[in-house]
Amino acid sequence: MIRLNNDRLRQIAVVGSSGTDELVLTSAFDPNRTLNSRFAATGLAVIPTDIHEHVLDLTTELVNAQLAGDMRDVWKLYDALVTYSDAVAAEGRDHPFLWETLGDFTADDRKALVHYARALELAENLAAADYKASICLALARRHAELKEADTASAYAWRADAAARELDDLDLRREISQFLLDL
Repeated sequence: MIRLNNDRLRQIAVVGSSGTDELVLTSAFDPNRTLNSRFAATGLAVIPTDIHEHVLDLTTELVNAQLAGDMRDVWKLYDALVTYSDAVAAEGRDHPFLWETLGDFTADDRKALVHYARALELAENLAAADYKASICLALARRHAELKEADTASAYAWRADAAARELDDLDLRREISQFLLDL
């Protein structure tokens, strides 16, 4: 389970709680799948404020629509997230945050893999270890869901290597646990 510990994330609808200050955000399409995006960045991969706020607003509405059981709005908001991500990319302002978040909110594992692959390429171009680690973990999880153990393992080891560059002990534990469970 991915727990997102970010002060800015506290603005988003709380779908669940671990009983501590950590929030657990689940996919609007699959309440059993926790989301990967951390809604913040450091170093070279700083998210432009307007992009962050717009994606946060869309995903908050999306989660709230899911909580209300309004699947028509869920799909409408998901389509708006896709359209916005494409538009930002077309403006030359592409960012791994967009595609990682889109992957998190994509129900179809194969389609999500495409979004995560795009996010990973952008993260590698930015040398953003924080994004590389979380995106590789998301790729590993989706491949595991598809029963592609070798590919899942390869991405998990890539996530582990990237996470070793970070001070994020929670992420490192998650990756280690995934590798142990694989």
